[in-house]
Amino acid sequence: MTAVTFQAGKTSFNASLENSVICQDVTFPSTFISSGKVLVHVSLSHGDKFLRVHDPAALWVTLVTTSGFTVCMRETGRGSNGTAVINWLALVDTGSNNELAKGIISFEKWAEGVKCKEVTFSQVILLLLG
Repeated sequence: MTAVTFQAGKTSFNASLENSVICQDVTFPSTFISSGKVLVHVSLSHGDKFLRVHDPAALWVTLVTTSGFTVCMRETGRGSNGTAVINWLALVDTGSNNELAKGIISFEKWAEGVKCKEVTFSQVILLLLG
């Protein structure tokens, strides 16, 4: 049996309260059995049917285990009226994982405009999802 090292999914938030923090537990489809650290990345979507410009939101992840995590969101303004979708991806960092490329990009503080940084990988990574 091959150990699961990568999983992805999405969960819907009923984010209809203004300026509130809501959290939701997410369970992975399969429990990670590796001894490495489980890393989780989340992003926010409002789906195809969201008709107005949405207010800013902040997402964070807590309580990450081999079986799941808790994701929290704070959305300013009027909120999403229940249209918030959290996309997530989780993987295990074993330290010797050849198919895992990771790093840190730091940004200085800024107050307006857009800042970008280029990310260059040391090798080409081909990921096929079944």
